[in-house]
Amino acid sequence: IAAEQTAEALHHRAQAREMTEKLRAESEENRHVIAYDVESLTQGLASTDAVLAVLTRGERTTPPLHRPDLFLPADAAWTAIRDSALLPIMPKLLIDNGWKVEATQEYLDSRMSAITQSADQAEAALAVRQATPGDADLGRTARLRLAELRVQEARLIGTMAEFQVIDEQMVRGERIDTPGASQPAPARK
Repeated sequence: IAAEQTAEALHHRAQAREMTEKLRAESEENRHVIAYDVESLTQGLASTDAVLAVLTRGERTTPPLHRPDLFLPADAAWTAIRDSALLPIMPKLLIDNGWKVEATQEYLDSRMSAITQSADQAEAALAVRQATPGDADLGRTARLRLAELRVQEARLIGTMAEFQVIDEQMVRGERIDTPGASQPAPARK
């Protein structure tokens, strides 16, 4: 029985090491996802600013609005650990960090959804303004929707930067102590 228990314990340790490496590899791959998202958001922010500037000058025709193309960082390795029998045998620091990364990813997901909604509203307001030129209220509404989109884009860039820090801490095996890591995701409507 003791030999069986020893073999099982060694097997569990090997599984824990393997999953830890998969989690680190996934975190390293997420660097590229975050860099891509930040670049796309930066382009979106510049586009929103350009359209706002045209509207502020009172010009009728606006340039097209760039919609950021966003990808949520991968979490398959963490999900496998979280939803398996491996959770109790994983190192406590890794588990604590995993929950913080998951909470931050949920927040990222909600911010990405908010950008999609804001971009839809901005594009609709621009289309209505374009169809009804000269209506000052429609111009104000379009500027308001674009301003809201701008705030959402800037906010997500900040959250992405925060996620980069958290991801780097995860890769290095350090304790994640950033303020946003424990920030709960807002309730979905």
